[in-house]
Amino acid sequence: MTHDLEGGMEAELKGVLEYDNETKCLYIKSIIKDDLNPINVPIWPKGTSAYTENDRHGVKVPYHGTFLEGDTVVGGGGGVEVSNLESDCLEKGITFAVTSINK
Repeated sequence: MTHDLEGGMEAELKGVLEYDNETKCLYIKSIIKDDLNPINVPIWPKGTSAYTENDRHGVKVPYHGTFLEGDTVVGGGGGVEVSNLESDCLEKGITFAVTSINK
């Protein structure tokens, strides 16, 4: 899932990418102490594509690079309303529009 939002969202994102073999979804498990949203369902920037390398699942994010399961990521963004989307991925965590991301 991708978005075309531009900046303006400043919630902290810090976590480890996890891939769920059952749902085929990529999540960001927070490593922020006492985070109210321990599992984020990332809504990636427009142009992001799925990517697999050495049996590790991840994404290629334009202008930010490649991120694979097990990678620790730091960035920002914010929660978004996705009531009009249907995906099994949305059942496991809170949606988070990623607007910046780094390793």
